[in-house]
Amino acid sequence: RVNEVHELVYKLPQPNFEMLDMVIRHLTEVSRKYEKNKMSVF
Repeated sequence: RVNEVHELVYKLPQPNFEMLDMVIRHLTEVSRKYEKNKMSVF
C-alpha cells in the first residue's frame, strides 16, 4: 500500500507535488509544536 501511494505521489504534476510537499511540511511543523498549539494528531 505504501508503495502504491509513493508511486501515485510521484506521478503528480509538478505544481501539485510541490503543493503537497508544502502542506506536509506545514503539518509536520504544527505537529512538532502540538503542546503549544494544542493540535495533536490524537
